[in-house]
Amino acid sequence: MDKSYHLLVISSDPGLAAELEDALPSIPGVRFTVQSETDLRRGVELARDRALDLVVLRLEESESRLPEIADAIKRDSPGTHIVAAYTEDFLHGEHSPALIIQSMRAHVTDFLRRPVSPSELAGVLDRQLINARSGGSGVDGAVVSFISNKGGIGKTSVSLSTAVLLAKWHPDRVLLIDASLQLGICGSMLDVEPATGLVDACREAFRLDTTLLRNLTARTKSGLRVLTAPRDAIQAAQVDEAAVARVIGIARRAFDYVIVDTFPAVDAVSMAILDLTDQAYVVTSDLVPIVQSMPAYIDVVLGLGVPEDRLRVVLNQPYPNFSGRLGADVVAERLGRDIDHAIPYSRRLLAAANLGRPYVLNAPSWFGFGKAVKKLALEIENLHDGEGALEIEPARPRSRAERREDRHTERVNGKAAAAAEAEEAADTPRRRAAARTTARKAARSAAASSAGRARPTDRMIDPLTGEPVREEGSAS
Repeated sequence: MDKSYHLLVISSDPGLAAELEDALPSIPGVRFTVQSETDLRRGVELARDRALDLVVLRLEESESRLPEIADAIKRDSPGTHIVAAYTEDFLHGEHSPALIIQSMRAHVTDFLRRPVSPSELAGVLDRQLINARSGGSGVDGAVVSFISNKGGIGKTSVSLSTAVLLAKWHPDRVLLIDASLQLGICGSMLDVEPATGLVDACREAFRLDTTLLRNLTARTKSGLRVLTAPRDAIQAAQVDEAAVARVIGIARRAFDYVIVDTFPAVDAVSMAILDLTDQAYVVTSDLVPIVQSMPAYIDVVLGLGVPEDRLRVVLNQPYPNFSGRLGADVVAERLGRDIDHAIPYSRRLLAAANLGRPYVLNAPSWFGFGKAVKKLALEIENLHDGEGALEIEPARPRSRAERREDRHTERVNGKAAAAAEAEEAADTPRRRAAARTTARKAARSAAASSAGRARPTDRMIDPLTGEPVREEGSAS
């Protein structure tokens, strides 16, 4: 997958932005989001709030205020590179080489001659961004947002489970931002009640840096960092799009992965989030009303500037099987696009939400919910590695035999996990021995109670050793 960079052009001359936009498509292997601002003051504020990768200034109009402008940008966004665009007549006319020295002292790291040529622009970008990032400096975090047009379809469960699994692989390198300002429940589902959250980060937006941001997050037992949603509507009103953009921009520098759970609406905050998103996952369900309205929502998201190749569709199945349920193939046909990920229903998610213990931490990774979330997390992990997205085949409907096998395996592992928790909670040797015996009996009885056919015993897990349980008398 192409690298993604965010550029800002600050110039009263619209021709500079047009020259850059004409030259950028000829540079392979990278993708650029270009914004422009004609007012110098607003441009500096935008650069500070968004923590962009590159800011291009027009040297002619910013010469006298160059140190002031560059200092303001670098103070709040130290990872932003500043490039000055100039014309031959301006630089070699009445101006001397002292201007170059003055500009470099003012944190200008490169110069770009106008009219902009693709070859010279490629050289500047290679020096300032591409090689810098591969060398370990600059912005390196991947921003991933989970979006939907409707609440109650399991979007938060999917985003939270994905973030938890990524954090299990990369402790303290994953941040979950609960940007569902009115209805955020990530804190409750993770059983954390932090003293600070997203609203505090937004209040400190003007002095926010990577250290302060990490101090404002809450850390879970799985190693996930969380910025929880505002506690009420009054606090939510204090969060605006500029502050959220600033928080995400700083988060990209502090974490390898920034997962954003959004509110199911198209507003200024969600638009700012999408503007900074490297990959967006549209979560839908298998209910007809939601599927019918989803194509129009996807068109809106694409219209906001999210590239087609950065949009994924996740089919979440938040309800047990019922008559008239839409299959993945039917949903894909209605949406007019492939289903990239299908998350199967698991009743254990409900108990996990009540207990504040993410089910994905204990879910088997070779089938069902655990397997689906692992597949999704691996794709996101590749965004940071820069090796391109995984080739994901569209989900296919599972057969009745496969679904029956999934239910059986989930039941076996569920009983084993419950017995393991009981054994862990036992406070005397006698109770631990009793719990150990119960765990093994539960695994064997689950296999014996299968629906009229023999069950493979290699899927039964001993809660004590983590190894497959074998029936007595079976071949070793």
